[in-house]
Amino acid sequence: KLQWQKGLGALKTKWAEWKIDIAKAMVEAWAGIKSIWAQGIASLKSMWVGLKDSVVSVWDTVQSKVNKGVTSVYMHAAGYEQSEIDDAMRIEDQRHQRNQREREQETDNTQREIDRQLEEDLVAIGAEANGTLQALDEDQRREIGRAEADLAAARRQWQEAIRTAREKREAVENGEAGPEGIGNVGEIIDQLKLAGNQGGG
Repeated sequence: KLQWQKGLGALKTKWAEWKIDIAKAMVEAWAGIKSIWAQGIASLKSMWVGLKDSVVSVWDTVQSKVNKGVTSVYMHAAGYEQSEIDDAMRIEDQRHQRNQREREQETDNTQREIDRQLEEDLVAIGAEANGTLQALDEDQRREIGRAEADLAAARRQWQEAIRTAREKREAVENGEAGPEGIGNVGEIIDQLKLAGNQGGG
C-alpha cells in the first residue's frame, strides 16, 4: 500500500505541476496578447493625432497665405499705406503662429494622455496576470501538499502495522501470547495441566 501511495503521490505531484505550468503559460500568453493589443490601439491613436495635426497645420498655413494675399490685394486697391499693409500681414502671421502653438500644445497633451492610458493599461494587465499566477502557485502548493499528506498518512499506517506485528511476534516469542486466535500460551499450559490432574484423580 505504501508503494502504491508513493507512486500515486508522485503522479499527483507531476500532474499538479504540469497542469499549473500549462495554465501559467496560457495566462502569460493572454497577458502578452492583451499588452500587444493595448500597444496597437495606442499606436493607432497616436497616428491619428499626428495625422490630424498635420492636416490642420497644412490647412491653417494655406488659409493664412490666402488671407494675407486677399488682404494685401484689397488694401492695395483701397489705397492703404504700405506700413498699414505690413501691419495687417504681421497680425495675420501672429494669428497663424498662435494657432500653431495652441494646436501643438493640444497635440502634446493628447499624446501624453494616450501614453498615460497605455501605461495604466499595461500595469493593470500585469497586475491581473501576476494575481492569477500567484493563485495558480497557491493551487499547486495545495495539491502537492495534499499528495504529501496522503503519503505521510500511508507511511504512518505502515509503520503502525509494522510496530503492531513486531509486538505480537515478541509476545509470542516471550510466551505471553500464542498465535492469533489461540490465546496466552501460559494459560493454555496451565489448563492442560489442570485437565491432566483431574483425569488422574
